[in-house]
Amino acid sequence: MECPRFTAKELYHRYRQGERSFVGANLSYESLRGMRLRGIDLSGSDLSLSDLRGTNFTDARLVGVDLCGAKTGTLRRWAIPKLMVASVFIAIPTLFAAMFWAVCAILIFDPNGSTEATKTVWGDITCGVSGLFVLMIFPLLIYRRGTLGSLGITTAIIANSGIIAIIIFVAYPGVSSNSDAPIVAYIVAYTALISGVYSFLAFLFTFPTIVASTIAVAVASTTALIFTSASLIVFALIFASVVAILLYIIDGSSAFTGAGIAAIIFAFAGAGIILSVSYLISCRTIRCDPRERLVFTVASWIVGLGGTQFKGADLTNADCSKATLKSAHFHHSTNLTHTRFHLAQKVNLARLDKTILSDFTVQNLLITLK
Repeated sequence: MECPRFTAKELYHRYRQGERSFVGANLSYESLRGMRLRGIDLSGSDLSLSDLRGTNFTDARLVGVDLCGAKTGTLRRWAIPKLMVASVFIAIPTLFAAMFWAVCAILIFDPNGSTEATKTVWGDITCGVSGLFVLMIFPLLIYRRGTLGSLGITTAIIANSGIIAIIIFVAYPGVSSNSDAPIVAYIVAYTALISGVYSFLAFLFTFPTIVASTIAVAVASTTALIFTSASLIVFALIFASVVAILLYIIDGSSAFTGAGIAAIIFAFAGAGIILSVSYLISCRTIRCDPRERLVFTVASWIVGLGGTQFKGADLTNADCSKATLKSAHFHHSTNLTHTRFHLAQKVNLARLDKTILSDFTVQNLLITLK
């Protein structure tokens, strides 16, 4: 029996009049963009090659529906706010990271400067070298071990550094009061203290930048590259100006001599490293690397805002083969029993919650059948 043909406009008009059952409807090639179809019954309907961007299918009955080649996603008006949020969370952590890189440079090249956190030249130099080492190594660590792995290592470093610092300060009270104490005690105490603090700060700066970069890449990959490059240039230049002003205010020195030049160079380097690593990891996250499950979970939640909503929907025996599922929200209450996803595209850019698709291995199996 031939399925009754509906236009999207006719379907939505009848839905708003209170009708909910459209079993076996033919809506192929139709655009249902932005329509709120909560609780609708489209069982056995043909939605192949339809445009479902921003469509709300919450609690809908979609048993046996044909979604082959359909396209999900967000409405265009959501793209700019998401990119704005991403740019803010790229810019702010990057600026703060650059500032701490510059602080390390000042501590190393101008150890006699007035810095309340350190009380001796040895303390200044040790803090600068230790902080710089952590800031340089951490991006490599998070790239090699992944976000989850680096989080565990960071926690261990903070705990161990805190214990070592406490032991030194208790054994040698003079370290904290700038009294007589072995130089080795100063070095060990400040190295432990700064390693713990800077490890925490490095993760605090890097993680939101990675998530924001992932959002930018997921929303618009070409635009993400532009945002990343622009952020590096703009905020490095801003920081260079900040360094010049601060050095003049603090000790009247020029920003273009000695520690000032080093601070500006380190600020550029820090911003560049953070942005580069964040972009590389965001690309790895998009490819569903298991090491970046934490980033994927956070980023997919934001990317899925305003996307095609399947919360509470029944997709039993539905066919999503070759469908583009970017920004679709498959809630844990979504019924995906015997749903087909053969050759479905951009499933990695969907919000998957605790559905069967959230397991990357199972997801790959359902898509490739291999």
